[in-house]
Amino acid sequence: AVVSTQSTGVTDLPDYIAFKPCPSIPLADIFVAADDHTINLLKDMFRFDPSKRCNCTEALNSAYFFSDPPPTHPEELPVVRDWGKEQSPEGLASAGVKRPFGRITPIDPSISKKLIF
Repeated sequence: AVVSTQSTGVTDLPDYIAFKPCPSIPLADIFVAADDHTINLLKDMFRFDPSKRCNCTEALNSAYFFSDPPPTHPEELPVVRDWGKEQSPEGLASAGVKRPFGRITPIDPSISKKLIF
């Protein structure tokens, strides 16, 4: 689908630059492992025209949040119990954590990235 800027008032902005229209890439072609509920939610959230974009309530009521697999119960989520020793590289390694939370490691640009849903 080609996005129209006429209904949004963007063309009236002083620094507006017109680009050649181009068709969008279907989200299902980008997120190949995503199911229909995921694709529909992304489409609703990524709409260019804000008046047609879903709001928070509509997003939270989408089928994505009510389909399988169900959410994990909070008591079953992993928890860091001791922020002292467990945050050391040795403590994290013994807990099975591959890299510390909050630290960004450089990614080799030659490695392909794959999204797993």
